[in-house]
Amino acid sequence: MTRDYFILNELLVPRLLYLAFTGRTPVVLSVWPLVGANRGWMNRLCGWLTVRGKTGDAFDIHPDWVRFQEKQGGVEAYGFYTDAYMKLEPAQEAFFGMRDLDKRIPDYAQAARHRICTHYADLHWLVLALRDLDPADRVFGLLPELKAFVEAYSDRPVTFAAPRPWQGSRLLNAGVWLSGILFSVVWMLRHLVLRQPVRKAYFLGADLLQVLRHLYVTREMVNDDSECLIVFRTQQFQDLYRDRIGSMDHCLVTDGVIPLVQLPGMLWLLLRDQTRIFCRFGGHSPSLYRRIVTLVHWRIVFRALFNRFELKNFLARDDYNGEHVIRTGELRRIGVRSLGIGHGLPTTNRISPVFRYLDFDLYFTFTRKFFETFYASSFSPDTGIVGIGSIGLPRDLLHRLGDQRPNDIIAYMSHDLQADRYIEAVQDIARRFPDRRVICKIKESQFTHGTADIFTSAIETGPDNMVESRDDSYQLMLRGRYAISNDSTVIAEAIGFGLCTFMYDVYDEVAPRDGHPSMFRNVPEICLPTPDDFENKVRSIEDGSWKYPREKTDVLIELSGLNPFDLIRSRIGLEPKEPLVPLKINTA
Repeated sequence: MTRDYFILNELLVPRLLYLAFTGRTPVVLSVWPLVGANRGWMNRLCGWLTVRGKTGDAFDIHPDWVRFQEKQGGVEAYGFYTDAYMKLEPAQEAFFGMRDLDKRIPDYAQAARHRICTHYADLHWLVLALRDLDPADRVFGLLPELKAFVEAYSDRPVTFAAPRPWQGSRLLNAGVWLSGILFSVVWMLRHLVLRQPVRKAYFLGADLLQVLRHLYVTREMVNDDSECLIVFRTQQFQDLYRDRIGSMDHCLVTDGVIPLVQLPGMLWLLLRDQTRIFCRFGGHSPSLYRRIVTLVHWRIVFRALFNRFELKNFLARDDYNGEHVIRTGELRRIGVRSLGIGHGLPTTNRISPVFRYLDFDLYFTFTRKFFETFYASSFSPDTGIVGIGSIGLPRDLLHRLGDQRPNDIIAYMSHDLQADRYIEAVQDIARRFPDRRVICKIKESQFTHGTADIFTSAIETGPDNMVESRDDSYQLMLRGRYAISNDSTVIAEAIGFGLCTFMYDVYDEVAPRDGHPSMFRNVPEICLPTPDDFENKVRSIEDGSWKYPREKTDVLIELSGLNPFDLIRSRIGLEPKEPLVPLKINTA
């Protein structure tokens, strides 16, 4: 029996409706519109058809696919946390000719590579799922690049039928080219001024979207609030947070100006660069082309912003956005240092599209060794990787790392494919250590997404010594000697702050057909599949028969013990506030 599957775009809607209403019961795997604004009505249409039994449910047809239904991020998140990208990356580089981009679009090559890497992350689960289709099946809307990814992951040609989708890419992208030029021209005219204004000087400009809880990091990088300019990306965030930044000056990223004398050159830049990108990517998927071509407008926005302000350094935590590359290029053009702070670690997938093709002058991250080993080849040659460890604790609390800590266990909890097994394991661990507390910290995002109930219920029904805490994740590290978590950056951070930390690891048991190349498996001694293993490790540490392998974890977290804030200050030309010597960290 032939079964019809769809990766649905607008042009395939008539075929979907025809098959649905002629009793073929097609299956929609994903909605992937040519124009992003159409996603809403397309999702509603699919829901309407499913409710009426006109389309099939992929997870009923393939019960094994239930593993893809990640409780927090949905199916789109699942593939991101496997080895899918690691295996498909060579095919991606070949398909898009990524190494040759420096010749065709030199000012945008690195940013375009970053955009390509991150564009398909929501479809990585399909790279895993499509292995299971029968030769008689048909997949409509399978992009040629996605087909190449599936074949690269499976290491064999697909056996199902995949008619090449017609998307009218050149025509649609020509419309995007024209509308993009018109939009940028109008934007420039609205920000036009007669003459160059006097540029107000700051030591540091800082983009703090999503990191206001780390505002103290920014304050550590200046000697006075008056030396810092906070740059917000949206009006919403400016309105929400302006009262929390104290006396620091602030603006929107779009608050720049274009002096009249610069207008001809900016118009030429716009037309030239838009056209170059169209010539290189105009034949590709409109959704991808749109993401790449917006880089030209970002270049104009950043150039206008830096017309208003004179900076020495610019700090951002947006390595996951391709436009950071464009900003770095504009900063280098005027002699300003571009600083990046890593937003996390690619713990679950080791090679993550988010961390590919970065470009900062200095990139401060948890561990220099890991990024130099696995990522430096994709970074720009001008990017200096600086390992600083975790910045989760402010300066005053760093000095408490030398204090003696109780033998309690901190259990960090968040959703992933082994969450059910992990919860049971933590309950078992609590029963094995009745003389100490197992302090459970549920990741804040679980409450935001409404997925925390599974954890709170397990804590309520668990042993009495299993308690929940809503305190800061990092401050909890001062209240225990041991920690356990499913795969998460917090493992590396807890190691850096002196805890004997372990990863609960049954990923290969839960989903044996999918690769789970966790970076923590570089230190296999800390990856434990059972509560019995955890108990044995803790007992062995305490009776002196086994030593926690801290010296091997330098690939996971920087082990210099230096104060991260003073290390940053020393790299940007400021005097450390304290002697730059290792902190006292109690690891006993």
